[in-house]
Amino acid sequence: MMKKVVAVFILLCACVVCCCTSVLLSESVDDEEIVVFEENSLFGVKDAKGNILVPQVYNEISGFCNGYSCVYTDSGVGLINSKGKLIAPCKFDSITIPEDGFYVTLLDDEQSPRYEFYSADGTPTGWCFEYASGFHDGYACVIFQGEEYLLDIAGELHSIAPFQFAWGDGFSEKRLLVEKDGRYGYLDSSLKLVIPCIYDWADASFNDGTAAVRLNGKLFYIDKSGEKVE
Repeated sequence: MMKKVVAVFILLCACVVCCCTSVLLSESVDDEEIVVFEENSLFGVKDAKGNILVPQVYNEISGFCNGYSCVYTDSGVGLINSKGKLIAPCKFDSITIPEDGFYVTLLDDEQSPRYEFYSADGTPTGWCFEYASGFHDGYACVIFQGEEYLLDIAGELHSIAPFQFAWGDGFSEKRLLVEKDGRYGYLDSSLKLVIPCIYDWADASFNDGTAAVRLNGKLFYIDKSGEKVE
């Protein structure tokens, strides 16, 4: 009888251990399947064969995008690639997924937040700002010495005067929402105003070539040339 009890106890323990490991996300990155798993409330990454690429040491792992994922610890957020390599240490308050070859980090000192750009392999660029978005369509929105600029991937700053950022999130489908005198319009990727600042409100994001706008209290959609979409 005792042997049966011991056997049942061992079986139950094995079941408990198995229940502590769960697959949370399985996705294909560069044609290879990778799996985010949880064990004892910590997260790691395995390949399709079960080989551990990232040990379960993180409080959270986001889904992979462009071959990268944000990882979180008590010390902050960092960045890993799909091979499990730690690209950015977990010391930042926020971090973006690399796009156009760069990511941006934030160290949030309440009196002077610091945004800094790194190349996708983790090399510092030396580009530091009071505010910065990630890159989209070759540009990032930044604030330098209190002035708004677009930063290109060569590190050059481009003024958008006499316009201002409407949201500061960057380009969407090669259109950037800007504001002038309380009205909204869009610049294209050559930084020309292609849709005039006439709208009461406008969506910062184009989706499949259209964006929502409001003019004289009426809401409708326009295409990337500013024509109304029926």
